[in-house]
Amino acid sequence: MAGGGTRGAYEAGVLHGLYNSAANKSEYAYDVVTGVSAGSLNLAGMATFEIGDEGTMVDTLSHYWQILTTKDIFKMWCPFPLITGLNKHGMVNTSPLRKFVERFFSDLGYEFKKRVAIAGVDVENGNYVIWNETASDVDKVNGIMTSSAIPFAFEAQHFVNEGKNFVGMDGGSVWNINLASAI
Repeated sequence: MAGGGTRGAYEAGVLHGLYNSAANKSEYAYDVVTGVSAGSLNLAGMATFEIGDEGTMVDTLSHYWQILTTKDIFKMWCPFPLITGLNKHGMVNTSPLRKFVERFFSDLGYEFKKRVAIAGVDVENGNYVIWNETASDVDKVNGIMTSSAIPFAFEAQHFVNEGKNFVGMDGGSVWNINLASAI
């Protein structure tokens, strides 16, 4: 699933339409899903469902994109948005998106039932970083937040990854679609 902000909703809608019009629905029984940026949100929705439950999967993805609002994605920094944004390495505060992702997992469970690759970028060295289905619940959220951290607009993500301090940003800043990890 590729990045592109609101194109994530488009992607989910296309998948919903293709699945519901398919004569052979088993063609959508994916066992591996990759996601970059907004596509990582779709990845989470796809990966939490068993193979064979694609109808529920596409309906659920569609539902979450329908209820997602700008207020669920970001809010302006206070008290001085521009100045605070420069200090926070992102012009807007994405804590609402983190809460939305955590609520999503709380509703559906954190278990990925497919192999996944969530792509982000290590700001320190520019390397592509992948989180997979074995990541802890916290790291699944951190991976999605990192993958979605649009440089300069959304705040860079700061956390401990594999025992070291990590600063990450949008995977789409290197590759907007990650086919290599799926292969």
